Amino acid sequence: MAWYTCVVNNVGPATDGTETNDPVVYINLTDTANPAAFVGQWFYAAEGGQNQMLAVALAAINGGSTCRPVRTLPTREAHRTPKSRVCI
Repeated sequence: MAWYTCVVNNVGPATDGTETNDPVVYINLTDTANPAAFVGQWFYAAEGGQNQMLAVALAAINGGSTCRPVRTLPTREAHRTPKSRVCI
């Protein structure tokens, strides 16, 4: 597992997501490190904490704060599909 300090660019539930049970929450993050490990990368909230991670991500956006997510096991890569599970 890897920890990052990130800016939350976008967050929200998906109507067509299949990565977790409902709600599937996608989070778009940018690593603040120089050089950044990822920029504008979509992730999905890990199973069981989707509502809490949605709340934390929204608070980070509204407050202009960063968050400290941990990226876990990679999954499939496809257009608009998050490649990794994340816990904030």
